[in-house]
Amino acid sequence: MKKIKLLLGVIALTAGTGLLSSCFTDPYVGVPPEMTMSVDNGYTVKVYTNVAAKLAYNGAAVSQTFSPTTDGILEVSANGYVTQAIPVRLGSIKNITLDVTLIQIPTSDVKVSDANASSTTVTVGNSEENVSQVGQASIVIPGNTQTEGVDPNSSYGIGVYNVTGTATSEPVEGQVVNTDILVAVCEPSGATFDSPVTITVPAPNAAGMAFTCYNGNETVAADVQSNSVSAEVNHFSEWRFMLNASVSGISTSQETIYDANILVEAGNNQIRYMAYTGVTSSISGVAETFLLSQFGSKARRIEKVGNIAASAKGSAHVRVTQEKKVITYKSGSVTFTATVYGAITVEIVDASYDTSGHSGGRGGN
Repeated sequence: MKKIKLLLGVIALTAGTGLLSSCFTDPYVGVPPEMTMSVDNGYTVKVYTNVAAKLAYNGAAVSQTFSPTTDGILEVSANGYVTQAIPVRLGSIKNITLDVTLIQIPTSDVKVSDANASSTTVTVGNSEENVSQVGQASIVIPGNTQTEGVDPNSSYGIGVYNVTGTATSEPVEGQVVNTDILVAVCEPSGATFDSPVTITVPAPNAAGMAFTCYNGNETVAADVQSNSVSAEVNHFSEWRFMLNASVSGISTSQETIYDANILVEAGNNQIRYMAYTGVTSSISGVAETFLLSQFGSKARRIEKVGNIAASAKGSAHVRVTQEKKVITYKSGSVTFTATVYGAITVEIVDASYDTSGHSGGRGGN
């Protein structure tokens, strides 16, 4: 049996040049310049929701998996639930996954007229369907406080959802990252109070972290407890709780996610491998919520398909690596890390052509 072995990328190609070329769907393909290749640089967004929802991207309806070409706003809605508008930035991560938990429009059995008539403190809680993470949200209305600007027969309600999105910029060491992580939806919207009322949102493991609470251009102080954050407000709408943090360090490496010797036939050949998407947090609770607001979802693996076009039968050693970043953040006195995966590199390490019609073995990752 006679074989001609070409060490692609190691030695100069001679008579066999062009017999094996690669055509992978990932953005960065490590092949010698002598080879002909085509690359799909498209983005894929996959959305996971807790209820059946309608999705629209920049105003146009999309499915749960879609391929955007520009930055935009993803709107997620369902009847009886609070609509969420999620900013999507198309950066170095080509495979974007988003975990979106919709909450029901909040209400309660406490009416405005009842609270206006009360000389004692009135507390309004939430149902399980009104928060996107475990914990108690509440409105505390001091006795004799008067609510104005809404129908006296309307009801109070509070719901809280976690902000989901993608990073507005690539993180760099020393960067300040002040990010919305929780939104308190307070009803009835438009209500005003002659004395401040206190809203509280669940924020597991928040102790020691720095927060800001705001609505539009109005900012109020945030009182941070062990597992919640509170603020005094004088009107109702959506109040946002922002976690204030900075990037104190970044380490970058390459992780091998596929390494195999595969048989190839003349024509198109496929390889399948599992790539990483999403983020892993070193601590649970609001630190993880903060990371999901920038990286979309918890870490998961998704199947990818690569294509190799060959002009003859043979074998190829293929290696796929993915960029891995460990980002260290500090908020207040608390330090935590994020592990995120980015660009994928596909490399044909070497290849053999079988001129007698036989080829070598097959490997796997």
